[in-house]
Amino acid sequence: VLMAAKVLYGQISDKLGSRTANFLVFAVMLAGFLLCALAPLGSVPLAFAAITLTALGMPISSVTLSVWAGDLSGADTYQCTVKWFTSAYMLGSLVTGPLPGLSADRLDSYVPAYLLFALMLFIAAVLVQGVYRRLDLGKRPQ
Repeated sequence: VLMAAKVLYGQISDKLGSRTANFLVFAVMLAGFLLCALAPLGSVPLAFAAITLTALGMPISSVTLSVWAGDLSGADTYQCTVKWFTSAYMLGSLVTGPLPGLSADRLDSYVPAYLLFALMLFIAAVLVQGVYRRLDLGKRPQ
């Protein structure tokens, strides 16, 4: 699913524009995180849906960074922008990586961590899509 998601994001971005692809990948991953928060229900179909949707949203951690850099920079600054976006993503992963375990140790559940990640993802989606809208980027290619 992870490999297919990267290709699917690229195809959607090429055909419908990166703004639409961003919206879809954020929405799918958000749905996946929210379904992960329902894990205490013990439903196998919900668990399958949660992991599938989360995996379909994973291009946020890889492919989108280069697409965003392409949309937000010129050819002369593209590589530097990719490096900055990747570094920022890795720093965020380093800082937030321990949160699920610490939260589960403290609260005896991973649910709060998934809800926090869903909230942070929603905020990121609003910010990214706001930049795209304000700068009028990522429209459907002509």
